[in-house]
Amino acid sequence: MNPANALAEVARVLAAVPGLPGRLADLLDAPRVLIYGQGRTGLALRALAMRLGQMGRDAHFLLDTAPPPLRPGDLFLANAATGDLASAVALLHRARAVGARTAVITGATKGPALEAADEVLRLPGETWSTLGPGQSVLALGGQYELALWLLGDLAVDVLMRRHNVSPEALAAGHVNLG
Repeated sequence: MNPANALAEVARVLAAVPGLPGRLADLLDAPRVLIYGQGRTGLALRALAMRLGQMGRDAHFLLDTAPPPLRPGDLFLANAATGDLASAVALLHRARAVGARTAVITGATKGPALEAADEVLRLPGETWSTLGPGQSVLALGGQYELALWLLGDLAVDVLMRRHNVSPEALAAGHVNLG
């Protein structure tokens, strides 16, 4: 695989939705953010929660040991790449029931997760279920997963600029034991 081809694929995905980092940043400006995802997309969203925490934001990954409760006005953000992740659908409904705003990031154009969310952020990368032979140089939805990780970092950049958070301040929020 040529790394330039892989990077070009991810760049094309994000170029197709130029306003998406700003939309995600707007949602992440909630008082508290609880983030959920499974598998490799979950790892990308865990990284987003970590970076938000380093900014001093009240942000948590649901599958961590002790996430706090959601309150009215908070944000529950889930990933459902194919639009039908049953656990995400159930959690979106539960989050809405406690008064939180709900959002889903997805590669799908329809599905129960999209119907369950207040906000749908469509990331048009190839997921493991939409791949055809030879369409992507990245295996099993890697294109979507890498675009998701980069989307999170781009949204953090928007928030850092919006709230005048310097790289030094971000670094000060990083663990200092190693």
